[in-house]
Amino acid sequence: MNNRKLKFRTETGMTRFTFEQIAAITEKGDDSIEVHLCSGTIFTVFPEYGERFIDWFDYSQKVRA
Repeated sequence: MNNRKLKFRTETGMTRFTFEQIAAITEKGDDSIEVHLCSGTIFTVFPEYGERFIDWFDYSQKVRA
């Protein structure tokens, strides 16, 4: 999982994130994830992409540590 950018299904379509753009994430009760970008924009990642997103996010955090 060495991709720095991955696409995830959001309410606006397929959205590509880089780890550096992300200010925070919030896991919601319905297994969706709110992604808060440094720009102030918030995207909701659909539940079917939630686990994949968390795996990518966790991996990216470890690589940057």
